[in-house]
Amino acid sequence: MIPAGHGRRAPAATAGRRRSGRGGDQPAQRHLRQRGRPCRDLAARADQAAADAAVPAAAPADAVAGRSSPAASRVEAVDQHTCVLHAGSNSLDELAFYVALKGFDFRVLHPPELVPVLRALAGRLSRAADPP
Repeated sequence: MIPAGHGRRAPAATAGRRRSGRGGDQPAQRHLRQRGRPCRDLAARADQAAADAAVPAAAPADAVAGRSSPAASRVEAVDQHTCVLHAGSNSLDELAFYVALKGFDFRVLHPPELVPVLRALAGRLSRAADPP
């Protein structure tokens, strides 16, 4: 039991109640929404939310690795001048932006759904660079 002084109350006496003005207590309001059924397969749900890509880059592996986070990507050398960046993100939009910020020419090997996202990003950036 917690001493009932200076705003402290016994936990059992106040469970499910909130203080209201001078007059005493009233039942606590529920502020949480009802959730849907819990996901039985969390790994499957995580796979649905994440986006993974394999992106060949026209740059040496060590140069790409120097501009990449090992926590978010892996770089695989193909030869002295090219490599494949394997990256993951929460969405295709984030993935497109992440890969584009590397500063190297690249093409999309996987997934094909990344291509229209990159085209939309390229158009948006091009329009932003044009004077009004």
